[in-house]
Amino acid sequence: MTVVSTLLANNVAFQNSIDVWFVEDDPALANYNEFGTHFEADETVVLAFDTRVFSESGYATIERLAEQVRGAPHVHRVLSVLDFDLDPLRNLDDWETVSPPDWDSRRLNAVQNSLVTPTFVSVDGNTASLLIVAKRSAGSVTGKGEIVAALDQIVASESKRSGLKVYLTGSPVLDRRSLVYNNHDISSVYPFIVPLIFTICWLVFGSAPLAVIPLLVVAAAAAWVFAVMALLGWNATLLTSAMLPLILAIGVADSIHVLVDYDRRRRLGEPDAAGAAARHLWKPCLFTSLTTATGLMTLLVSSLKPVREFGVIAALGVMAAFALSMTLVPALLQLVDSHVRLTRTSLSSHLHARFGRLVEYFAAPPRVVTRSVVPIGLIFGLLCIWSATRLDIGVDPISWFKQDDPFRLATEYVDERLGEPEA
Repeated sequence: MTVVSTLLANNVAFQNSIDVWFVEDDPALANYNEFGTHFEADETVVLAFDTRVFSESGYATIERLAEQVRGAPHVHRVLSVLDFDLDPLRNLDDWETVSPPDWDSRRLNAVQNSLVTPTFVSVDGNTASLLIVAKRSAGSVTGKGEIVAALDQIVASESKRSGLKVYLTGSPVLDRRSLVYNNHDISSVYPFIVPLIFTICWLVFGSAPLAVIPLLVVAAAAAWVFAVMALLGWNATLLTSAMLPLILAIGVADSIHVLVDYDRRRRLGEPDAAGAAARHLWKPCLFTSLTTATGLMTLLVSSLKPVREFGVIAALGVMAAFALSMTLVPALLQLVDSHVRLTRTSLSSHLHARFGRLVEYFAAPPRVVTRSVVPIGLIFGLLCIWSATRLDIGVDPISWFKQDDPFRLATEYVDERLGEPEA
């Protein structure tokens, strides 16, 4: 079953377009799709750079970059200051007369035109921007990746060619950078977590086969969950990345409960220690899993489709981890029982002794400690309530990034030079 689930899980696609956040008959989504049908494009990218805009070199740089950007995939059109006639009005007699550009007049007219300044030119005339309107095809993960990759290449090429510092921002860039960072975090964190869990379990139980079992439970539960997503036709989103740590926590906790009880019973010489441990622990583990799953299912009241899907899938993941801990773990313990040694390493024995004394202390603490638990807990609870009232709801996606992140710096640069509505 787990092998089949793994094969099905490969069919789950990542999607971060605006469509996935709404149900199909949502009025907001219908209006959005109608807008896209009429106007063909709805997302923009801003490419900004410092230059003396109202000069021959400034206009030449803008035209060169605009021409390159028009050749990028999924670009609907490119707007810049060059799309506006900023020359002073002339008499009919002078209409056919060719005269050199009056850059001062162009700059003055640009400042007086709210459509030009500060959208395409900064007030001081030293920063220009290209407004890149993306096609609807750029709304998918693949489309955003292609357009942002092409624009990154143009920026790098221009920087190498002329030394021009070019800044890139906009919603497709935000989504692409978020996805790249999310994938990087997953690929860098999990290779660290897995060996860490294995090492801790090996130190506690003194056995490599026992240390591997919790990881197998987590892997199987994750495969089951993604298989269900594939069968339901649900896409993975940025929220899905939070599901794996949840399954990891529940799966490891439940399986270690069984392993600890198995280890204790085996040392006492009980027959069928693995089965006895599972029979002894299934009720408390079931209740803790059910309460966790029920809490996650409350996300079904959300108006956002990915949030509801996350609640369902995360709840299924919790219950899958429980089921595997009560079935797969005893089965694996039966297989490795003859290979598990009863003697622990010196370090493992030392840890057991230290933690054992700590547990015994908290199980039967002195009276002075028990009397202080309630008032300390009450004070701590009041502090938590007070702190909760001071929480702010963060809706600015730029705050997701570090202060020195290139995307954040680019967005802040555009906000400062061209006005906040631009970015």
